[in-house]
Amino acid sequence: MTLKSVLPFRNGLCFNPYRLALDICIVSLMMCGYLTSISLKKDEGIDSICSVAKYLNLNENNDNFMIYVFKQFLNFLDIHITLLASSCLLTLGAPGHPLDRWTISLPQCSFVLLQIFHRTIVTYYSETEIADILFLNWVDRLTLVSSLVCIFLAAVLSFLFQPVELPPIDFLENGNNISEKTGSKKQIYPIGTARLHIPIRNTSESKISKSIPVRILYPISETQGGKSGSQRTPYLPPSISLKLCEAHMKLAPPPFNNMAPFMLNQWRLITIPAKENAMPLNITSSDEKDDVNQGKDVNKKNRLVIFSHGLTGCASTYSYTCMSLASAGYLVVQIEHGDGSSIGYENAEGSFVEYETKIHEMSLIKGRKPESVRCRRERCNFRANEFISVTESLLMWDQLKEVHNMKNDHVLNQVMHKFTNSIDRSFVIAAGHSFGGGTALASASKRPDLYKAVVAHDAAADWMPDFARRDLMRPEKLIKSGCEYDGGEGGWSTPAKIENPQNEKKKSDITIQDDTNLYGKNVTDKSSLHDLPLQFQWSRDWLNKGWAISKQIKKMHEADVLGCKNSDVCVVTEQHSEFSDVCMLTPLWLARSTGLTGPRNPIETAREVAKRSIEFLNKL
Repeated sequence: MTLKSVLPFRNGLCFNPYRLALDICIVSLMMCGYLTSISLKKDEGIDSICSVAKYLNLNENNDNFMIYVFKQFLNFLDIHITLLASSCLLTLGAPGHPLDRWTISLPQCSFVLLQIFHRTIVTYYSETEIADILFLNWVDRLTLVSSLVCIFLAAVLSFLFQPVELPPIDFLENGNNISEKTGSKKQIYPIGTARLHIPIRNTSESKISKSIPVRILYPISETQGGKSGSQRTPYLPPSISLKLCEAHMKLAPPPFNNMAPFMLNQWRLITIPAKENAMPLNITSSDEKDDVNQGKDVNKKNRLVIFSHGLTGCASTYSYTCMSLASAGYLVVQIEHGDGSSIGYENAEGSFVEYETKIHEMSLIKGRKPESVRCRRERCNFRANEFISVTESLLMWDQLKEVHNMKNDHVLNQVMHKFTNSIDRSFVIAAGHSFGGGTALASASKRPDLYKAVVAHDAAADWMPDFARRDLMRPEKLIKSGCEYDGGEGGWSTPAKIENPQNEKKKSDITIQDDTNLYGKNVTDKSSLHDLPLQFQWSRDWLNKGWAISKQIKKMHEADVLGCKNSDVCVVTEQHSEFSDVCMLTPLWLARSTGLTGPRNPIETAREVAKRSIEFLNKL
């Protein structure tokens, strides 16, 4: 790795120009304040303007006039104090808490205190005998040097940790959103977003909450969202954003996990191009009628994508991929799982539920790794039940009396009820990353009648429950592909109950009434994961190591025995974490030095992940 490859100005990340300009202004004011403090002499705190006027070669009349005016003003406030106060006001007046911009605020706080100390020495002690003491002179010089170090530190930290945003979803505008059936270019939509708790009905899983928190991303009309995505929404939920940043930092390596919990606070300032609680796209609106008249591809029903986050993830950290799907016309529902795998979320009572470390700590104990894997498989089954419950509740949306949310927002309820009878029940996609990819596969294995296809990004398939792994790794598929599978780490919890896996019946953990009428198909139409189109996107790191049954899945695809028509297996990223937003929000020099991202620009990688997912779905 060369220095040239990790320099911050070569990372190609999407910077926030306003915050960047603000940082430059504050550092400039600090430098001007420092230069002014050097010129402070014995009793020239106010009269220092005289030297400025003479330096400008002003004539006597103008000189006297300017000095008179400035002296009257500087009786209350001189240049040095004005510069210090201006820099502080810019920091305090900027959006967010000062610690959200710690790269500036922390060095600036030290700088201001040092400058006040320096000014006190110059003003009160320079006329006394103490001024002749060598020690005091050295203290004063040390204060000035320390002030300069603070300015340098502010500039360096602002350069290394530059303010970033998620990149715009502009790759779809280059003809990448094409209808496979008609061959026509499909419309690109602005995005609306809403957070709510979906009521869960008819579940036999006692541990599942009565309502599950989700974030919904959906297409809206240009009259609401604007053509350039001018409507912005906070990247993290404001009510728990600070706790989410602190929870992420707890997972950082020591000593950062304890000494600097505020290092990710810059994420609180990030916004996404989505309008909160906007009315969803209505086919009967005048805009959509015009689109229909112009022959544009407009869907009368919302094609639904259910997305499951990975371990220590949350809905927010998969914003770019899910926003891309919504911009392409899909209704995307991101689940905040309640099994302890989420980095944190706010439950229906308003309490913050943080990541549970018990299983992770178990995996670090010698000899207990297989036990921890079996625990993950139990949690995956729980997550799959949540996944199916949310799917069924959305498909029965017209039967929901109200949408639960923390603020009892009636506007949000009105927005969500716009989806009544608007979801295409024949087009529901199970998707997810890592643990979420395994959850999506397990859900589709348990209820293949509910889903049209599965999109799995670096799926933790080895963490799936026994029934899902047996379904995916069917003996006849393994034989045809020339590979083997013995149950993975932790083995099988239960022996196979049948000799011929094709005769295995999938039983629903969640009872619904009249499957044929509700979903437009019989549950016997599909009985296996392999009856669905499957897309596996892998990182090169996982595939080379053979993690998560990736090599067996790749061989099955090469033998043309994976899933049904249009199934796809591809290598998109170098590292596992590049499927989330984290690599686009982390300074590249830090991400590459810690192995978080590969040599490729993380924005280009994120665009390819989203593009391949959309292309796969457009083929269905």
